[in-house]
Amino acid sequence: MFVFHLRVACRLTRRSKSFPLVAGRRESALPFTLVVSHPMSSPSLTNREYAYFRVTGPGRHEVITEKLSLAPAETWSEGDTRPRGGTYQFMHWTLSSGHDDKELLERHIESLLAILGTRSQALRELSVDFELTIQCVGYYPTSGHGAHLGRDVVRTAAQFGLSFDFDFYYVGDSDHDG
Repeated sequence: MFVFHLRVACRLTRRSKSFPLVAGRRESALPFTLVVSHPMSSPSLTNREYAYFRVTGPGRHEVITEKLSLAPAETWSEGDTRPRGGTYQFMHWTLSSGHDDKELLERHIESLLAILGTRSQALRELSVDFELTIQCVGYYPTSGHGAHLGRDVVRTAAQFGLSFDFDFYYVGDSDHDG
């Protein structure tokens, strides 16, 4: 089974006055105006993208570390105390791609698949009891971005039992750290 999840966040205001609501037309198909909180005097916004491999499910994170023989970037176990109180309801284990967030998303994904490719049998075994995800995150200018996964990437991910989760944020210059 192969799963895609896409989550998109945009900052929008009212529809343009030059395109009034027309009877029978869906509101989502109407144009909109973007929020600009200051004049665009700074350089163009740069894309910021990264991806990491994530394992979630029941139990202890040490099981994943032992099975994959990899050092994780971040972990917690089911029942561990959260920094702000309470306890985690599931185990979380992540592996970084090793690239800077100014590298292309495709490079992050290819690097992760290369690392994980040497552990394909362990991944297939883990996929029975855990959710294995390549988490993709992107911060982009307010328009003009899409994502494409080539068939070799999709095929490889499917063979390993991986899903993809995309969190894309469309931000103006004032919302961007970079």
